[in-house]
Amino acid sequence: MSRYIFNKLFALIKFAFIALSLCFILVLIFLILIFTRNGYSYDKNKPTEFFKIKEGWRDEAHTIKRESFVLSNPPNDSALLKKIVEEYNLRTMSVDTIKKYFKYERVFYREDVCLTRNFEQGKPYPDGCSYLNHGNSEGQHLGKHYFKEENLIEIYYCSFDDGSTYYRYSFGGHFGDIKIKEFEIKDIDQFFEEGRKKLNLDSTGK
Repeated sequence: MSRYIFNKLFALIKFAFIALSLCFILVLIFLILIFTRNGYSYDKNKPTEFFKIKEGWRDEAHTIKRESFVLSNPPNDSALLKKIVEEYNLRTMSVDTIKKYFKYERVFYREDVCLTRNFEQGKPYPDGCSYLNHGNSEGQHLGKHYFKEENLIEIYYCSFDDGSTYYRYSFGGHFGDIKIKEFEIKDIDQFFEEGRKKLNLDSTGK
């Protein structure tokens, strides 16, 4: 084999090695971005905590009940997030309350510098929040966060006169394209009873 051919083969192998190395690095970066989506990391060794916030919304007709929460250390995996949220709802939602309203809705947000566990509609945003740079006449407002990355998941139950219940959940802006799943629950009492049994809870969710 002539030195010329040898050098060509060596250069080709070197180029292939560099190309494969770059591909590996790009794949690694992509995987890191997936598992720390939007720059947020999830510590599986720490619990996900729920904090109910004062949003100031009220339904004058008293047919809709809405509650909003911020979550500390929520998972970036949508399936795990859904599991944790639904387990929390089984523990804290009342079937009687679901039946009382036409619609019982809960929205869950990621806690960050602007949307904290101490959020209160109309109060000033905390120092360091980017919203302070864009006018703050109306103070804290959930409408500023609903279509943003901090919106994680929204669930609601709709109760009908025939005793059936319509359940829907949708992932928010944090997960990119909004994903919606909905189905009918024939017997809401049985649905909650079976769900709570799986979690070794009593009929009150404790």
